[in-house]
Amino acid sequence: TRSSIRLLRYSVRQLDANATCILPAEVEFFFGYKEPEIFVSKDLDKDSCRFSVVIRHEQVHQRINKLVLEYFLPLISDELLQAVRDVKAVKVSSPQEAEEGAKELMKYYRARLNPLLETYEKVLENEQHKLDNLTNYQMEWDLCKKYEAEHKDSEY
Repeated sequence: TRSSIRLLRYSVRQLDANATCILPAEVEFFFGYKEPEIFVSKDLDKDSCRFSVVIRHEQVHQRINKLVLEYFLPLISDELLQAVRDVKAVKVSSPQEAEEGAKELMKYYRARLNPLLETYEKVLENEQHKLDNLTNYQMEWDLCKKYEAEHKDSEY
């Protein structure tokens, strides 16, 4: 999973000689996958049962990724919107410190999102572990043993 947050635009409002406000105008947030890939060992024959089982196993991992992501996306979106609403501006000493103020806004947004992103990672890891266990691996490989036993006289 990848996430990124950027403050694309902000406005600078000087209040007086010692106070300037930095207000967010456009915040970009990405959370998700870009071009996910499944890798399978070159040692497996593409026409074999084992190759098919490995592909299916990895597709299930991707399905878990998608489902957990779909569950968390609205929660993360709501949290980011609330964070932007809660901190409407950051105060700095002068307009020359606008970039530092923008960085402070970003730190705040990340701090607000990090607990939810960490929970996402824990949930995803727990769900993936449900698939990656000895019982499931044994069941998957038994499929091929059964298939090969039933088709030993033909090419499979």
